[in-house]
Amino acid sequence: MKGLLWLMLLLVPTSVLYSQETQVVKLRLENYPDTALILASYYGNRIEVMDTAYKTKRQNFYFKRSGGFPKGVYMVANFKRQKLFEFVISQKTSFLLETKGPDFTGNMQVSKSLENQMFFQFINKNNRLYKILKNLKKELKNPTLSSEKKAQIKKKIISVNMDIRNFKALIEQKYPNLFLTKILKASDEIKIPEGHSHDTLYRFRYLKAHYWDNFNLGNKGLFRTPLYAMKVSRYFKYYVPMIPDSVIQSIGLVMRKAKPCQECFSFLAWKFISDYQNPKYMGFDKVFVNLVDKYFMKEPVLNATPSIKKMLKERADKLRPTLMGNVAPDLILIDSSGQYVDFKSLKAQFTLLVFWDYHCGICKKELAELKEMIPYLHKKYDLRVYAISINPDISNWKKALKERSYPWINVNGTHSIKGDFTKTYDIPGTPQLYLLNKKKVIIAKKFSINQLKAILNHYLKEKINNN
Repeated sequence: MKGLLWLMLLLVPTSVLYSQETQVVKLRLENYPDTALILASYYGNRIEVMDTAYKTKRQNFYFKRSGGFPKGVYMVANFKRQKLFEFVISQKTSFLLETKGPDFTGNMQVSKSLENQMFFQFINKNNRLYKILKNLKKELKNPTLSSEKKAQIKKKIISVNMDIRNFKALIEQKYPNLFLTKILKASDEIKIPEGHSHDTLYRFRYLKAHYWDNFNLGNKGLFRTPLYAMKVSRYFKYYVPMIPDSVIQSIGLVMRKAKPCQECFSFLAWKFISDYQNPKYMGFDKVFVNLVDKYFMKEPVLNATPSIKKMLKERADKLRPTLMGNVAPDLILIDSSGQYVDFKSLKAQFTLLVFWDYHCGICKKELAELKEMIPYLHKKYDLRVYAISINPDISNWKKALKERSYPWINVNGTHSIKGDFTKTYDIPGTPQLYLLNKKKVIIAKKFSINQLKAILNHYLKEKINNN
């Protein structure tokens, strides 16, 4: 079979298969009924289709690219988008992959690519050992096992895990320059120095400090592997505190590391802007504004067109005045008696700005809850409420106030001395709450009334701790 295959290769003009300008990945698949294949590559956290090949009269498939395919991990799929197997491209040279179904990976034979020979050796050995581990762990769950038998199974599990690690280490030692070695090293666990394995705080700090030791965020090849997006996500999930300034600092770290690769840098910029354009947690709009200011306005981010940049800047400028930590923008609005009132004139430890609409059912419910709490809030926290109606219908606003008897300062946002409140406050809907401290600095925003006490207590506790 192999002799016939190589005879067929010899009959193909070398200018087609082995041109220095065009890289060719030749595939021969037995027991594959379709006539077409898709070649795709990992690209950050998505899959990029790179080429399509159709079966020739000699039952072969050819993926060709002038100048060569980018370095990375590739997958071959059918037209139903079902993955058949993966392989590696690390150089611009052409090579041959020969296999048969249904186990395309297990039956793979490689020619002209040491990289892929080792790749499939590792994958197949890892798959075999994984099946053994799975069976051992399943067997270990048997409640009828004796203690002696359990101990034997645990020893086998340790032995199999050691076999996986040893084979991986062998490849890394024997082939230090392979791209596969970089992939394996990138997935290595960081080893904690001896004597500190049980110190939880030390472990955390050490792992965070050395998290990127074996992973180059600016490596174009690693960017086209499934490790890249996973590695970034795990870093922010497990090692970055959920504090806006900590997230901004960590984003800065990974962006600097990725900058040598424009694709990597741009992918991260878009990933983070997507993560924080509608943040799940209070105060994280600060991260969005920082991303726009520092990266999209100053750096060459791929696919960031002038119109997109304009839209992002407009959104950042809208959020900027009311970021937590800023002094709340001035509001001097007309109250129900026709007098203009400035919330900054309120002498209180805390001021609660409430943007609402008398038509809004949620507003009615939230303000009714606030009304019941107000004597307690006033006495315990010295809190005052400044409620801004966003509805210009003065008559119905006053009617609602009379019916509901809200015991705080009620003003209408559409009658102002300082201009349109919608240009300084981000009010996509109602109700919207902003909590201010004694200096009228925004300390919380966009929360619900039932969270107010907890927020006040947390702020006071943090203030005591910082003093």
